[in-house]
Parts: sequence; structure tokens; C-alpha cells
Amino acid sequence: MDLGLRHVDSWTRHPVAAVLLIILLAAYFAGRSRLATQDRPARYTVAVFGLGFVCLWVAFVSPLAELKFSYLYARTVQQALVGIMAPPLLLHGRMLAMLWNLVPSDRQHNLNLWWQGTSPWSTVLHWVTGAGPVWLLTVSVFALWHDSATVNWLMERPRWANAALMPYWATYMMFWWHAMAAMPHLHRPLPVWLRFLYLIVGGEVANMITGVTLAFRQEATYNYYLTANSLEQLTAVQDQMISGGIIWVTGSFIYIGVAVALLGQVLVQRRFEPQLPPRDWQTATLLTIAPGLEDRVSDQPVPKPAQRTG
Repeated sequence: MDLGLRHVDSWTRHPVAAVLLIILLAAYFAGRSRLATQDRPARYTVAVFGLGFVCLWVAFVSPLAELKFSYLYARTVQQALVGIMAPPLLLHGRMLAMLWNLVPSDRQHNLNLWWQGTSPWSTVLHWVTGAGPVWLLTVSVFALWHDSATVNWLMERPRWANAALMPYWATYMMFWWHAMAAMPHLHRPLPVWLRFLYLIVGGEVANMITGVTLAFRQEATYNYYLTANSLEQLTAVQDQMISGGIIWVTGSFIYIGVAVALLGQVLVQRRFEPQLPPRDWQTATLLTIAPGLEDRVSDQPVPKPAQRTG
């Protein structure tokens, strides 16, 4: 089965994407260098960011950028790298915090005041980047990304197809921003149970339905890939089945894995939550209990008050 792997040795050059990614990498380490040594992220955090950066580099600069014009599976791998794998790795690697460190401290204070203020621009921007609008935007972008008419139009226009990957990544960065509660001083973190639903409903459900549909459909969904020149031994339906499997397996593994990890954090916190000593809560109860009922909440008999002598 020909997967187009013979093209791997022909790395294509995408200078704009490469320059932007190099700027992002330099900005991350510049922001890290401005921190005191004891405040810098641990090495494993930098390694996690590095993995996310590699995902972006492979998606934007590797042969996938050209293979997607011949094979749907290459476009799907790009989608998985940019939307599912890179964002949580970059956020866990504290990318936003390192970029924020590049802003001078006085400007940070002014920006925080502006963000929390009541000006029309800050109000609109705060609402647009909220969890609800971002969730709706992500679901819409995902549906548009897999729409047959959109795919056929984009793939016939290489520049637009390459450019569309950048807003797709930006959308999922905002989606995972709320799912992972990154930069809490900009947006109040969602409760854990709501973040769990946010991931499952906004990510896993749409991802699973799309992946299963493509994997088991017996006819080609996208007319463009029926006429792609490089399809020799790999048919359009086989290519589509591979793509559906990639979406289904990769997406489910990451979405469900992160959602379960969120629930695990709640269970661990409750397990190790400090318990109030019995005497303390009994004392608190005795202070608020109605007079005459103290013996019902105490294991010690309450002495009767001395009777007054006339």
C-alpha cells in the first residue's frame, strides 16, 4: 500500500512558517531567561514545550505540508498535530507565561487593569475569549475543517490551504487554554466538572463521530482526493479509512486521557484534604446550638447551670 512515504526525503521549504516558529521558540527562551533562577520552569516543563514545538514544526514545515495535497491522511496528521497534540503540550510547558514575561512589569500592570476594566474593547475581547464563545468557535471550526465543500475549495488553492492551518491552531490554543485553566489571571478557571464536560462534549464527541464516519464510509467524501495525482496504489476510500482511524484513535486517547486526569486531580485533592479534628467541630457546634440542646452534640454531659438563690 502506497502511503506516499517515498516523498519524505523531499523536504519542502516553507520559509514564512519556519521563521514564525523560530520567533516563537526564541521568545519562549527569552521570557524564561528574564525569570530568576529559582522561578524558572523545571527542565521537564521545557522538554514538554519542546515536544509541542516539534509537533508544530512537523505540521508546518515537514513534507506533510505538501503530502496533504495528495493524501487525506497527511492532512489529518497535520490536524492532529496542530489541534490535539501541540496545544496541551505548549500550555503545559508554560508557553503563555514565558511570552507574558517579555512584557515589561509596568505594562503588565496596565494591561491587567485594561483587561479587567469596563472599556468597550476590553469587554468585547474578554467575552469573545470566554469559555462559551471559544467552545462554539472550536466546534464550528472543526465542522468547517471537515466540510466537503470547504475541503475541495481549499485543496485546490495551496496558499489558502497552508494559511488555514494557522487560525486552526490558534482556535485550539484557546480551546485548550480553558480546558487546562492556563493563565487564570486573565480568565477565571472553570470548575473541574465543567472542564470535563467541556473536553468531552466539545472535543471527544465531535472527534469520534467524524473519525468513525470517515473510517467506515464506503465511498469517498471529498471529490478532490478522487483526482489527486499521487493516488496510485492507495485508493481514495483506503486513504479516507486511514484518516478516520487517525482522528478517532488519536483524538479519543488525548481527550479522554486529559478528562480522566482532571477527575483524578479532584479525587486526590479530596483524599488528602485535611480533616477538622472532632473537638473543633464539636466546639463550633456547641457555640451555635440552641440553648438546652448542648448534650445532643457532645459526648460529655453538659453541667446544669446553678440555680439562683433568692
